[in-house]
Amino acid sequence: MMVFNIIEEDCEYGISRVQFIAEEQWFAAGDYGGWVHVCAYNIRDKHVVVVHKFQAHIDECISALALHPTKSLLMTSSTTDFSSIKFWDWGQGWVCTQEFDGLKGGVHILTFNPRETSTFVCASRSSKETEFKVCFL
Repeated sequence: MMVFNIIEEDCEYGISRVQFIAEEQWFAAGDYGGWVHVCAYNIRDKHVVVVHKFQAHIDECISALALHPTKSLLMTSSTTDFSSIKFWDWGQGWVCTQEFDGLKGGVHILTFNPRETSTFVCASRSSKETEFKVCFL
């Protein structure tokens, strides 16, 4: 097993979610302040470096990350009562290309339909109920 350590000195919030973007040799880490930190890794050299950082959700925890199976899109969501789901295109310099309303109480789970990639589902969980929403791009 190899272990990589990366310390980002200007990361003032803890990391809440991580998603590999294997075809680019990156991983995206969402934090509790709404920031996404994109890191490049090189297994052979055991080297990790932050290549991009952007605020995906203002003062909201990144609650879920999902990678589109065929496009250069990272999907992020937040957990507040005014939650949102956003699509970030790294092929266009990490610009937000689309935004959806989330669920009451926040979005906790995101996933794409592997057979119909223009469809995704999100879910919210609380102690009283679970809410699902199916969305189409």
